Amino acid sequence: MLSLILAVHNGAGTLPRTLYALTRLAQPSAGLEIIAVDNASTDQTADILASYTSRLPMTVLYEPRQGKSFALNRGIEHAKGDFIVFTDDDIIPEVNWLTAYVDAAERHPGIGIFAGQVRHEWDAPPPRWLKFLANAGKSYGGTPIDMEEKTVPFGAVKGCNLMVLRSTMAQTRFAETPDVNFCGEGPSSGGEDTLFAKEIASRDNGILFVPNACVRHIVRANQVGIRPVFSRYMRIGGTLPIEAKEGIKILGYPAFGLRQACSQAAKCLSWLVRGKSEEAAIYMVYLAKTLGALREGHKIRNARKINSKTPSRNSK
Repeated sequence: MLSLILAVHNGAGTLPRTLYALTRLAQPSAGLEIIAVDNASTDQTADILASYTSRLPMTVLYEPRQGKSFALNRGIEHAKGDFIVFTDDDIIPEVNWLTAYVDAAERHPGIGIFAGQVRHEWDAPPPRWLKFLANAGKSYGGTPIDMEEKTVPFGAVKGCNLMVLRSTMAQTRFAETPDVNFCGEGPSSGGEDTLFAKEIASRDNGILFVPNACVRHIVRANQVGIRPVFSRYMRIGGTLPIEAKEGIKILGYPAFGLRQACSQAAKCLSWLVRGKSEEAAIYMVYLAKTLGALREGHKIRNARKINSKTPSRNSK
């Protein structure tokens, strides 16, 4: 059997499209169960899920602790399948999505974890530079459009399109620490999917990319533009903080990091004035990640300063 785990948090805006697309899937010959985990939603998510329980082989669970890892791990507890697929509440799968995964697993019995292709479903027409980023696998969880079936590093895994063999997963679960357990607010920068894939792949024969196992990630109209893309990559950059432990510092920031950001900004502007928006977009992404890493490193440094100045109870 194949178990599909769908994590949902306040998905009313996209969830109906996702669930309808699931009704059109080609069914794996071994059978399918869908486990939808309502992760502390406060909108109409519960009602939408309930309206599809008669149309899909779906069980609905509720996880009150907000955080994607909490929801996915709750789903794993109830999954019965030999294959476990993870996805989100804002994707539209191709009809042969799951059968392509099963077929790949049968052709590659030594592989225990599989990553699928992620394209995009635009709710507003993307500008040329954003479409370029999407096709290059550098926007909204997408994968490179021309990537063939091959083994890939764990960084290529996208949490909205991932399959694992239960036999290889063993006791591995998604990290529930606040820094990676994405909840859309607070200190979390995400990355639970990457750590999960890294741990499993380190014990196995790597990760196989399956281009035919394809989903389209819904990109809302308010996510199309420079500001939302820049903000997204600043958050991603925060997963790799740059700290000023040694060397020259400027206003508490490491000089080498600031130089890197200035260089990236200059290259971005240089390409922009030459009318090359695609090339400029690449350096915009690099700049956003660097600034996010610098900002997060600065936060960590300040937190350590505060903690070092706070007297302990035993010092009284």
